[in-house]
Amino acid sequence: MAINKSLALIGMMGTGKSTIGREVAKKIKIKFVDLDKIIEKNEGQSIAELFKKKGEKYFRDIEEKTFFSLDSSEHIILATGGGAFLNKKIREGILKSYISVWLNASIETLVERVSYNINKRPLINEDNVTDSIKTLKKLRDPIYKEANFEINCSQFARDVVIKKVISFYEKNAG
Repeated sequence: MAINKSLALIGMMGTGKSTIGREVAKKIKIKFVDLDKIIEKNEGQSIAELFKKKGEKYFRDIEEKTFFSLDSSEHIILATGGGAFLNKKIREGILKSYISVWLNASIETLVERVSYNINKRPLINEDNVTDSIKTLKKLRDPIYKEANFEINCSQFARDVVIKKVISFYEKNAG
């Protein structure tokens, strides 16, 4: 089968976009790209440090520039940051050139996963993780719904999610 599109994983922090993306890329032998990791490498600091030192607007501008610097002719598995799909230009770029899969998860699952590395999550209030996630989900889920596909990661084991992502991709990327 000829692959004509890349795959973009979108969703909240803690849904497993990077972990799932890496595994999918390994299994189908396509390059994996983590948008946040590229930004951290290019900027020489973590996302949390960027937010703290330069602010969210600076980060979002860099995120957009980085997304559009990707080689659109190269087929990749892309893990976006949690807020990338909220950017209208990025969202339109993903919907045009990628198969998009929204990795969704329950608030309980996200709280559990995000709490492990809370210091890397600049949009989460450490004193009230649950309320922070509820607020973000309420704002973001209506936009994430624009993705081509949705998988509820709270309902399935990681290997099942990986198989579902691969299935969506292989059925729709040709």
